[in-house]
Amino acid sequence: MGVFTANAVFTGSMALFEIPTGVLADTRGRRASFLLSVVIVFLGTLGYVGVANAGGGLLLFCLMSVVLGLGYTFYSGAMEAWLVDALNATGYSGQLDQVFARGSMVSGVAMLIGSVGGGLLGSMNLSIPFIARAGLLAAVYGVAHFTMHDLGFTPHAMKLTKLPAEMRKIAQESVAYGWQKQPVRLLMVAAFIQSLFMAWGFYAWQPYFLDLLGRNLP
Repeated sequence: MGVFTANAVFTGSMALFEIPTGVLADTRGRRASFLLSVVIVFLGTLGYVGVANAGGGLLLFCLMSVVLGLGYTFYSGAMEAWLVDALNATGYSGQLDQVFARGSMVSGVAMLIGSVGGGLLGSMNLSIPFIARAGLLAAVYGVAHFTMHDLGFTPHAMKLTKLPAEMRKIAQESVAYGWQKQPVRLLMVAAFIQSLFMAWGFYAWQPYFLDLLGRNLP
């Protein structure tokens, strides 16, 4: 029950922070948004380890879930926008669908490898997968800091007082070009149902799987 609660907080945080963090990517740049995402997810990952070692309760785990949710929203959408900007700036004339499809396949393979590898590491100590992820995030930050550039995008400053207006603009455009378009609306509903089912299944199967193995829950 605690795992479901913490992940529900994580999901709710992503929904809450999606638009405000999108403003940063649209004003300061996709690179800045991605680097900030890596830093925040790094801190949240180590935060989980710290809370566990300190014997913290569900409230602290939920707090770290909020941090992770914030970090992932800085990543969500920014990388896709960065890729489209870079392809347009370099004169790419192919189909974007093919690029995103290949990216999705690579992400799926990476997730499978990461899940299996994380499970093997977690069988030794539950903190090891989190520490390993923190190390990988540090490496990603170093690579992105020196090699990632905002091709085809010009960052522009925005005063803090204009943030609510910018958030309202993004929300209105999301509704106009998303929910109000029937084909896109159907895709959004289908994706929501699929994501909800997959998120529930991903965390719900673990106790039953351990029972099949004849092992006790840690």
